[in-house]
Amino acid sequence: MFGQCVKLTILILIFLTTLSCSKKTTGTAPSSVVLKGSRKLGFHVTQALGESFDSAFAFIDTNHFDHVNLHQIWGDGGIVGLPVAALTTNSAGTSFDTTYVDIANAYYPAHAKGLMFTIGTIDSNNKLVPSSFNAIAFDNVSLRANFKTLLATVIPKLAATDVISFNIGNEVDVYLGTNSTAWAQYKTFFDDVSTYARTQRSNLKIGVTTTLYGAISASQKSFIQSLNTNADIVSVTYYPLNSDFTMKSTTIVAADFASLVSLYPTKPIYIQEIGYSSGATYVASSTELQRQFVNNFFSAWDTYQTNIPVVSWLNSTEWSTAAVNSYGTQYGICPGTYCNGFKEYLQTLGLRNYTDGSYKPAMNEVFSQMQSRGW
Repeated sequence: MFGQCVKLTILILIFLTTLSCSKKTTGTAPSSVVLKGSRKLGFHVTQALGESFDSAFAFIDTNHFDHVNLHQIWGDGGIVGLPVAALTTNSAGTSFDTTYVDIANAYYPAHAKGLMFTIGTIDSNNKLVPSSFNAIAFDNVSLRANFKTLLATVIPKLAATDVISFNIGNEVDVYLGTNSTAWAQYKTFFDDVSTYARTQRSNLKIGVTTTLYGAISASQKSFIQSLNTNADIVSVTYYPLNSDFTMKSTTIVAADFASLVSLYPTKPIYIQEIGYSSGATYVASSTELQRQFVNNFFSAWDTYQTNIPVVSWLNSTEWSTAAVNSYGTQYGICPGTYCNGFKEYLQTLGLRNYTDGSYKPAMNEVFSQMQSRGW
């Protein structure tokens, strides 16, 4: 859901060179599995309290994960106090800060890891454009031209990086709702700028990320199918949530994957984010249920391995209280009826504990499932 995991702390990456690793333990041994094949599994890397990025990244290296994620936003849209920096540094969108992109292009190739890259033009319920474009529709010629200038700046800076996917917009269905005009405007924008992006680098896998539940919903699936017509991949986030931020049954993953694959039987599906919270107070879950979800996910992934070649887990480590408080404000849920549930849901998505980086049962389950499939 919230792909902004590589945040300001990534600035220390370039200065750190010594990797450390954590010892893994055994999870549940699956009864029958399908070997990895060409599938790719990665993480949104987040840090424990007092931890360097190198230390947080070490388990990606040592446990054979394939890639990481970098999520940036186009502009701040005039929103104050966002927990992530924007690529555009002025209201007109004519100057850029590519610090994180530059660091990623140096760091991840050195570790032979791919990158799933997202520019949040829309990010869930926020339109995150340079503020001078706040009141301008996405199909506006000037807005599209401005974004192409950004693409011409950013894409060449990833020349050394194995870009697994390049996503333009994150969970756009949350913002666009059922407004047919807004969907048509965003499709005009996406079709135009994605075509331009391919001129900057051949073989980019370009997508636009929606929620899985939006993609299969009766009210939005036709909009999303139309939007995906000119995308190279179907990009989704997947969190089995009820409307009150309690978690659905851990067994639902197989049915959800089946529904999505039935709509896109021939186009590859990339799961940009997947997660299941372990909070017990508000989201009706536990660390054991989180572990069970991991087990059920791998089983469902085996079934649809050819349809779903790429998956990224969110998060490697639980977020801090300060981080989830800022997200609660950004997404307009706090204060409100579901504020506590939303914050617990976000805070307990990680598979390592924030306080000390120790593995939760779900992380050990990931290791066991990976090992049995030949990662």
